Amino acid sequence: MICAIIAALALLAQVPPPQIAGKYEVSLRLPPGGLFAREEMEIEARISDRSKNDPVMGDAPVIRAVVDAIIDMPSMPGMPKITERSHSEAVAGDYGIHPVFAHAGEFRLTLNVTPPGGAPFTVQFPLIVKDADPARPKLPPVYRVEIKTNPKNPQAGQPVELQLRVFHRDRSKEVVAAFDLAHERYLHLVIVRNDLTCFAHEHPEIGRDGVFRLRYSFPDAGEFRLFADVAPKGAGSQVLSATVKVAGKGSPPSISSDSVFAKRTQFAPLPARRTERMTFKTIASDLEPYLGAMGHLMLVSEGAFQFVHAHPDETLDSNGRDGTLTFLTRFPSAGRYRGWVQVQRQGKVLTESFDVTAVEQ
Repeated sequence: MICAIIAALALLAQVPPPQIAGKYEVSLRLPPGGLFAREEMEIEARISDRSKNDPVMGDAPVIRAVVDAIIDMPSMPGMPKITERSHSEAVAGDYGIHPVFAHAGEFRLTLNVTPPGGAPFTVQFPLIVKDADPARPKLPPVYRVEIKTNPKNPQAGQPVELQLRVFHRDRSKEVVAAFDLAHERYLHLVIVRNDLTCFAHEHPEIGRDGVFRLRYSFPDAGEFRLFADVAPKGAGSQVLSATVKVAGKGSPPSISSDSVFAKRTQFAPLPARRTERMTFKTIASDLEPYLGAMGHLMLVSEGAFQFVHAHPDETLDSNGRDGTLTFLTRFPSAGRYRGWVQVQRQGKVLTESFDVTAVEQ
């Protein structure tokens, strides 16, 4: 018990304390176990407005801020800096970056923040990076999703109830029941067949028991990968996945001709592991917000192993107004991906699919 307490305190000590800048507070969230060299790390910053406090919800999150991150090493000023414009996470007020540290040591993270309608400010945090260790055991994910179907063996074209339960690594038998809203829903469920020929974006409803339920019909047989984009309370966005096998024979969905996109979407190869902008042009000037955003972009790698859920760059005020949508995206690894971009017009959700390749730099 004492060893566990000491380990927990050591882990907490790796996270710098929140920084105050006027009415704003900025806090960091680091990966479990801290930061390691030669691995892609995820660092999340939460920005809140202390002048807008709700007795229940706490300080109001700051959305649509421009957050530029600079990571340097004070002891080695000649070392190239890591610079990255953060992307908005699914939870309002959370911003993320994905640095890779070349080696261990004491680094410094500088965040230059421009809140919407507010004066820019800067906060700094020390970062302790550990040596790379290829042999270190890979911890299981902090959260996992368990998916059950009723009936147990789903058949193509026949309704089935999907039941999704989220569990925490340290409380493996206790269903997580508290979640933060992410783009107006507690869970975004993306369903794709492993060959990427079938796609659906659904939103199961959560019950009092913490179980998400969805009535759904798989359009065809095969092995389907289900990606659950969910935010357990205070933990930020998590992408959890599981597989469902479907028997029988169905009818693969036909390609809809009802499209507002100006032309077939095509992209030249884009770099992996770097935040990039992807721009889509539509012929509509009357796009409507859909689930808290002007559009949603989902990317799934060949074989349905990697998943990316992106939203339009909120720092561009004109995004979507003239029919043009620019997303901030990041491919986690090199390879071929299929993408689906969704927009809403006159109350109808329209989906466009395309293929793109991510390459090593």
